[in-house]
Amino acid sequence: PLNATVKKSQFVSSSASVEQCPKPVLPEFAVIGRSNVGKSSLLNSLTANSKLAKVSKMPGERVGALPCLGGN
Repeated sequence: PLNATVKKSQFVSSSASVEQCPKPVLPEFAVIGRSNVGKSSLLNSLTANSKLAKVSKMPGERVGALPCLGGN
């Protein structure tokens, strides 16, 4: 649905390569962009969880995939 709401989210792991990613059991999406443009802030906002993804003012601070579990 276009107005779906994430009521619960959980950090699973951080991965530097595809081989390290957990096996997919739910639909996945990717947020891709340049350094320091707000990708982590967007993820935190969409999940209403300000501590899900680390936010930093230093460009390039987060590197790698951040698999999270979203649910109901």
